[in-house]
Amino acid sequence: SADRPTGPVKRPTFKRAKSSKVVHEDEELEIEEKNEVDEEIITEGRVGWDVYKYYMTSIGFTSCAVFILVALINLAVLIGTNLWLEKWGSNNENSAAGLTPKVYSQTYWIATYCAWILAGGVTLAGAIGLSMVFMAQRGSRFLHAAMLRPLVRAPMSFFD
Repeated sequence: SADRPTGPVKRPTFKRAKSSKVVHEDEELEIEEKNEVDEEIITEGRVGWDVYKYYMTSIGFTSCAVFILVALINLAVLIGTNLWLEKWGSNNENSAAGLTPKVYSQTYWIATYCAWILAGGVTLAGAIGLSMVFMAQRGSRFLHAAMLRPLVRAPMSFFD
């Protein structure tokens, strides 16, 4: 029929027309954003002490002190275990050479070594448990609340 248009149908677009001023402002924003990204790349890998202090504050200085104490105790137990093995080995060498009489049985040495290993496992589990259960949970709660609070209270223009 004659009233029908031929060819593709043009549909209205809902894109907003931009003036040259708006386009120019968008280009300036893109340049500013690129500069901010460049600054972030430059500072990559450098974490200041204020970041560590903020993180420890969010975790709690008491929790950090207890964690450091438990970690130091664990290191002391590991050193004690190595010293015990050294003493046990030197005692076996000396008694085999006839330099010192054999005073303790092998059960004594093995039982004490097992006690050292058990103490090391308990302190290691304590340090891991303390850090994962209490410190990470508390730190994440405070840090995420500090990040979410300004985002929720931001004006709607922030999201445009």
